[in-house]
Amino acid sequence: MRTATLRVGLVSLLCACAQTTTYLGTFDTPAPIAVLDAANGPFTEPIGYAADSNGGRIRVLALARGRYLAEDPYASFDRGANLPTGASRLLAGVAGYAPDPAHAWVWAIDRGAQELLKVPHIVGRDPDGSPAEAVATVTDIALPAGGDVRIEGLRLDPDRATSEVWTLTWDGQAWQVQGTLAGPQPALFPDVGWAAVRGGLSLVVRGTAAVGDTITITVDRGVEVFPLDGRPLDLSMAPDQSTLLVLVQDEDGVATAHTVDPATGAIGTALALPAGASPSRISWSADSATLYLTDKALPVIHEVDVASSQVTDHALPWPALDVAPLDDDVGRLLYVAPLGVAGGNDVWLLDPATDTFVDVNLATAAVDPMHFLSPVRGLAALPEPYDLPSQDEDNPPRSRSVAVSLQEGMVVWMEERTGCLVPDRLGPRTQLRSATTVIADYEPDFPIDIPGTAYLSQTEDVTRHVNVNPCAGIAQPQTWELRFDGVVGAWQAIGTLSGTQDAWIYEDERYLSDEAEISLTMRTGTTPSQDGWGIQFNVLAGVLRGDGDNEGDRVREVDLDQPARPVVFYASPYGTRQPWTVVAAEASDLVVRIDPTTGAVDAVWD
Repeated sequence: MRTATLRVGLVSLLCACAQTTTYLGTFDTPAPIAVLDAANGPFTEPIGYAADSNGGRIRVLALARGRYLAEDPYASFDRGANLPTGASRLLAGVAGYAPDPAHAWVWAIDRGAQELLKVPHIVGRDPDGSPAEAVATVTDIALPAGGDVRIEGLRLDPDRATSEVWTLTWDGQAWQVQGTLAGPQPALFPDVGWAAVRGGLSLVVRGTAAVGDTITITVDRGVEVFPLDGRPLDLSMAPDQSTLLVLVQDEDGVATAHTVDPATGAIGTALALPAGASPSRISWSADSATLYLTDKALPVIHEVDVASSQVTDHALPWPALDVAPLDDDVGRLLYVAPLGVAGGNDVWLLDPATDTFVDVNLATAAVDPMHFLSPVRGLAALPEPYDLPSQDEDNPPRSRSVAVSLQEGMVVWMEERTGCLVPDRLGPRTQLRSATTVIADYEPDFPIDIPGTAYLSQTEDVTRHVNVNPCAGIAQPQTWELRFDGVVGAWQAIGTLSGTQDAWIYEDERYLSDEAEISLTMRTGTTPSQDGWGIQFNVLAGVLRGDGDNEGDRVREVDLDQPARPVVFYASPYGTRQPWTVVAAEASDLVVRIDPTTGAVDAVWD
């Protein structure tokens, strides 16, 4: 096999690399998302990096504007190129890094190749002062020696072309093509235009070759690769961008946590965690001084002081899926989601100063978590106060919260300190049936319009007769039935979700359901209650939900199937700084922005 090397350096004349393209596709199982704040980087707004789990592309989002980041700010429909890392990569985590106003890149982990990647995004400034995006270029072409084989019309797609080597081998009938990251490709026939599948390369090969002759094309986009000693699980950047942390799992399934210098990629020694530890997710305090690690093997939360690397373990009854911290002048609370086998539908509030749980439902004797009807997928703290929903729009309450993504396809928010869910404008309540009759929120199967039968006392709201626990999330949306038992001489409460209650309802005594979801008073009539008499009413949870049903008609305008772990960013597009929650819907192949003050999905990237 004869080869000769043609050094081409920067082949800008051959590559249409600087052009932008309109968006033509969708995400391919998006999961990891990172937020790059505008504090030190080249952007004047928060930027999102959303990676495809399949296909290796990282898409750049203008989070505050709800659009893809445009190369030309006056043509927002014509976005800048994506950040391709290679079609065969399985990206499982991203982190943005911008050390100065002229540079930004993305750190990413590839579970397939077990590598840490440094992917350039902004590599300087254009002559007009605008950020200059990294582009792919052909740096080397090696053609067969002694023949007339040549390449024409070579093009690199800025959305697909990345750092890799393409090899073309002549088998006597066609060129067999392989990319180091794109993998095997369709055969290339002489004198016929050819384009790679998801590889970003197109060209025409002309001339006569001998069997076994090869062509190699080296493409460089500046992607740097750092091998990892195992399968990466998670990657996270400190809010102040001082420290990058990566979790790596060895062949025995044991994970370790390594600090990484975000400027150089130098991987430090593993954090000194206790024997048997296997960290699985990373969270940071808002001031970047402390990081928290969940552990899939040990029933603890690892708290790491970043300055000293000192580790403090907070004991739990079970291993944890995720953790989100909220700090204030009063102290700290850790919002902890157990692994599925230990209670995957719950979020507990842990006081790390005493390693004790904070009771969410004070009306019961037990210490309770917030319980959901769906498995928890992830948590993210909203560390700055914001306006919560309220009927009093002039004086809404202000608080902080923790976003919770749920398997059933939604995001909800837990209030700080109490652990109650953020309510909608009306809060937990019964469902009104009619405003024109005596019966407003319940319905009996006996003639209540005849004087002398039992009835429910009115609440402070004269149209309602049942008090619903004001801590949103305690009362689930369900139908309750009160049924009189003539033998016991009392009423029994049965919820479609809560089941038959242990406590009986005795007339003229205040009743509280077993989990304190509802309370009521059944009044005695002059006519004794009869066996089998029943009363029904519906309870509305009154929880603020970000589920894609923006119109409140129980029809989702946006499907959030398999929502991933949420992320949070703050911006001031209307003059007032406010938060948003961003979540990838893995099975829907889209990313959404949700307003935590309304629950509305107000931006969609698909």
